[in-house]
Order: sequence, then C-alpha cells, then structure tokens
Amino acid sequence: MRHHTIHVTERSETSGSAVKSLRRSGLVPAVLSRSGQPALNLAVDRQELITAAHKTGVGGVMQLLDESKGEKHLGILKELQWEPLSKKVTHAAFQEVNTKQVVTTSVPVQFVGEPTAVADKSGQFLVASESVDVHGKVSDLPDMIAVDISGLQIGDVVTAGDIVYPDGCEPAHPSTVICSLTVAKMASIETPETEAVSAEVPVVGEDTTESEGE
Repeated sequence: MRHHTIHVTERSETSGSAVKSLRRSGLVPAVLSRSGQPALNLAVDRQELITAAHKTGVGGVMQLLDESKGEKHLGILKELQWEPLSKKVTHAAFQEVNTKQVVTTSVPVQFVGEPTAVADKSGQFLVASESVDVHGKVSDLPDMIAVDISGLQIGDVVTAGDIVYPDGCEPAHPSTVICSLTVAKMASIETPETEAVSAEVPVVGEDTTESEGE
C-alpha cells in the first residue's frame, strides 16, 4: 500500500491561545497515540490533511513526516473534528501502527465497467459506499480495490463479501452493501390540466332572444 504522506511538526504548546494561533496559520492540531509511549502532539498542514482524508477517509493509513526531526510515523486516522458552521477541520487524532500490524481500515473502491442495463437506460446503478473496510496487515493493504460491475443484472446487489481481495486481506464487514443495480425510474411528465370551458348551447326550437317586456 502506498501511504499518503502529510507533513507534521511536533508542538509543545497546547494551551487554548496556542491552538487558536496554530489554526489561524493554516495548521491543524493533532495527536498521535502510541502503544507504550507518550502521545505526540503534532501540527499538521490543513490542506494536506484534507486531501489525504478525502482519499483514504477516516480509518485510512497515512505517513506522518516530520522533516525537521527526520522522523516518520505510520498512523491510522481515527478521528476528525470540524467546526459545524465553517466546516473547517479543527483537530485530528491518529493511532500509530507498523507494517506488520494487523488492522481494520477503510480502502477506496473503484468501479470498473458498465452494466448493459445502464447502457440501454433500463437500469440504474446505485452506489451505497465508495470505500470498504478491510482487515489485514498494513503491508498487505491495497491503495484501492477494483470492483467489476460490467456483469451486473437488474436486481443484483454487491456486498463487501462479494469483492475479490488481495492475499492477506479480507472484508471486515462482509454483509455491508457496496452497490446495486435497480430498474431505472422513468421521469414522469406532468401535463397541465385542461380547464373546462362551459358554454351555453342553444336548444333547437328554443327562442334565444330576450323577451321584451309587455
């Protein structure tokens, strides 16, 4: 697996004012939890973090590179926090792992091919998830998993357990639905109701002229 690299620096100041100043400068405070060792307080480039998180999702494995110290760590992104209104990322939490460690993480899915029913517009392809949770060694995890959908028929549902995985990997939740193919919904065209026009039709033999007063 090719791990997405984000640049980090270790931070010693953890006060509220220091954290606010950090965020104003385009950095995100983060913490790296380590087994049997103190956690590391880090500062992460916000844009690099967002780009990597879009590709791997929460649960993805990233390489944290501290060029100032010449150190790098592998970490699973465990949590992202953001402001409700601005949607800006405000904090990230990582768990350190090593290449031989068995983990459960999220791997992006790439759909390959096109079902015949989609091509002739009789079917609709529905994506339930663009990633799948995979269980395996960090060194065995793929960058992405290809799912061939060209042979799908209307009514077919693909679950995580139906996907072919690399050696050493397996689905963490086999029953999770990834995609499906259903009958295409026809767009209904509403026609305006025709307003009934009432007209008085004279009856044969009826005098239609107004009677003059006697």
